[in-house]
Amino acid sequence: MEQVTLNAEGISATIVGQGAELVSLRDGDGTELLWQAGPAWRRHSPVLFPIVGRLKGDQLRHRGQTYPMTQHGFARDRRFAWAEQGPTSCTLVLSDNAETRTHYPFAFRLAIGYELTSRQLGVTFEITNTGDEPLPASIGAHPAFNWPLLPELPKEAYRLTFAKNEPAPVRRLKDGLLLPAPQPTPIQGKTLPLSEKLFVDDAV
Repeated sequence: MEQVTLNAEGISATIVGQGAELVSLRDGDGTELLWQAGPAWRRHSPVLFPIVGRLKGDQLRHRGQTYPMTQHGFARDRRFAWAEQGPTSCTLVLSDNAETRTHYPFAFRLAIGYELTSRQLGVTFEITNTGDEPLPASIGAHPAFNWPLLPELPKEAYRLTFAKNEPAPVRRLKDGLLLPAPQPTPIQGKTLPLSEKLFVDDAV
């Protein structure tokens, strides 16, 4: 199965097996909220695993050996298996194999669950260490949203609202690597006002 579309009150979501990627998210009026992989960026909402960001020299070093590891890891480019599927939820799984171990010499099981409720999408990431040694791993979501959603509103009219206050400092990037010192967050309480200048110095 290549993809499934989930439906609930006021929302629908389409997920593909390749990368367990969310490729469409629509509201009750049919408005597409997710970026549709245009020429500027060929992805929708990739899963970042087993690293978020980039390693120096694109190399992972473990026990005296070096392994090639590209930006954001390999999960986004692997086909996941469908573990569960229903009208409003699904779960996809990726486990280590001979090919993943040429990049990441660890045993793991990564399960990604999508579940719709009324006008909401919940996404769950579960990493299981199936080996005998510590499992160094990071995981991240990289959804891209259409902005602006409504052509009559300027980009600066939009904001992201978090569930709780987000006072912690943020880390910025230079040449794909984290800068050593954190910086004050641009989030004001629970709200991040959106503007193009947020991206002048790469990602937050």
